[in-house]
Amino acid sequence: MPVIGVYWGEAIENAGLAAYARTETPGLIEAAPGHTPPDPTTYPGEPDLGRHIIQSLVTDGFDIAHSCRMPAGNYGTHSIGHAFGWVYRQLMHDDVIPNVPVFLNTYYPPNQPTMKRCFELGKAIRRAVATWDNDKTVAVVASGGLTHFVIEEELDQRVIKAMRDKDESLLTDMPMSWFQSGTSEIRNWAVVAGAMHDGDQAMRLVDYLPCYRSQAGTGCAMAFAEWR
Repeated sequence: MPVIGVYWGEAIENAGLAAYARTETPGLIEAAPGHTPPDPTTYPGEPDLGRHIIQSLVTDGFDIAHSCRMPAGNYGTHSIGHAFGWVYRQLMHDDVIPNVPVFLNTYYPPNQPTMKRCFELGKAIRRAVATWDNDKTVAVVASGGLTHFVIEEELDQRVIKAMRDKDESLLTDMPMSWFQSGTSEIRNWAVVAGAMHDGDQAMRLVDYLPCYRSQAGTGCAMAFAEWR
């Protein structure tokens, strides 16, 4: 469970819906089509950029794990996770461009990165892309919910404001204890905010919706944003 991992393989596998037939987790099978294609699928990686990002991050003082193939997982499928599969299916509509998955351990103690470290990682990824000897256009994409499984709209709005205003201290000075369980996924947003911090692009909030499931406040707060 590395803090940061970079995948630089030529192929990225997604196991397909049949891989979920053995699970008994409520709701998982119903949600799977959103991030999993009907049949096993292979997407293109960008190994040259991946290797360059690894080397650049190491030079910048980051200790990076790397892989050229996904681990076997519970079912031996070597499949990419749902955070990436959702982007491939819902944003790229299964027409996946070559990409470099960057893994961040947002969720599992004891080696979760701080918000500040995530922000610094984003800055370092920007430097890596800027020094890549290639004229291809590179987009940075992150996926993850805002606060959940208990929604905290005040925290969501604080994070959104910090990204919109490019307020590094507001985004990174919040305590680690606020970013646990599902809410830990906000770290992914912090990486992209860091990558966009020193550029001319401004964050535009497309939509924010706190999706409550119960009167106790359970649910998932969701948002879309773009920097342009």
